[in-house]
Amino acid sequence: MKRSESTKKSKVQVLVGGGNRGARESLPFLAEIDRGSSATTLEVLFADPVAGRALARRDQAITLGMKAEAVEATVENVVRERNLGRAPIVFHLDRPEAVAAALLDENTVDAAVLAYFLVRLPDRKMWLLRITLAPRDLEARRLVIKLLARLGEYAPRRGSASMLGEGGDVAHAAMEGVLRRSVGEHLAENLPKLIAGTLPNAEPVEMTSDGTTVFPVLIKESPEWVDPLVLVEEIMKAPPMPVLRGQGFIVAELGPDAVRFHECKRRVIDGQFALNEQALVEPEPVLAASIEPWEVERATREATRARDTSTLFAVGMLSALLVTD
Repeated sequence: MKRSESTKKSKVQVLVGGGNRGARESLPFLAEIDRGSSATTLEVLFADPVAGRALARRDQAITLGMKAEAVEATVENVVRERNLGRAPIVFHLDRPEAVAAALLDENTVDAAVLAYFLVRLPDRKMWLLRITLAPRDLEARRLVIKLLARLGEYAPRRGSASMLGEGGDVAHAAMEGVLRRSVGEHLAENLPKLIAGTLPNAEPVEMTSDGTTVFPVLIKESPEWVDPLVLVEEIMKAPPMPVLRGQGFIVAELGPDAVRFHECKRRVIDGQFALNEQALVEPEPVLAASIEPWEVERATREATRARDTSTLFAVGMLSALLVTD
């Protein structure tokens, strides 16, 4: 029996900002989403100002059996000049501030957003930073815009060449494939949910350095610098999300002249929070009368090391962040 006209797939336009390596490597996952859906057909619009890039991604998409178009323009111009409504946007850009600028446009408020960056922090470790925004999640969007705008201030041009080019770290090149596969898997898991209007299986901001262990990122605005232990303690008094025992997370502190990343974990054994797996965030047990002096000294040393480690994750003008798509 033939399927009736009323059961034909509905068309969903997806805007992909960026046509370089990130878009190229994730496109097979996008094609798999398209083939696997019995309800929707994706129509992809690629936007990139560099001559030939968007056209190359369009041709790649068509080869993979998708419907696709290309426009030689920045994604910021596309969202400003075209009213795409609720069309999801996937960003593969090497400029965080460009994504922030696009998200500031009121034409993107109703759009679901996925964005991906490979970043190298000043400690020389490479991370995948991924953004997942549901439509009209205004508070998450506000904080993401602030984070990306600040990171853009401290990211020099040609971060891709410095990270993955001839002068890059061999370890980064080895991990690139793993992290790019993590991008595709995250896209495949969450884009269908966002298209269907359901909540994604991801926090608004997440980071991973191995594609397996994923840290939710809590964004905290600090007009003045705060002791990292105090900062995390204050956040955990009213955490913005459930934090299970054994779960790690990262606090991105937007300070007056830099962005600091604090790696934290809720311990399995007692449920307390530790900074950089060294210092307990809650100081009360350390100050108890029953604690031996040597334990107080050890806790003090651990706190000092934890604070010192936090400075390694401080991104500023003299400790630049390298970014690629």
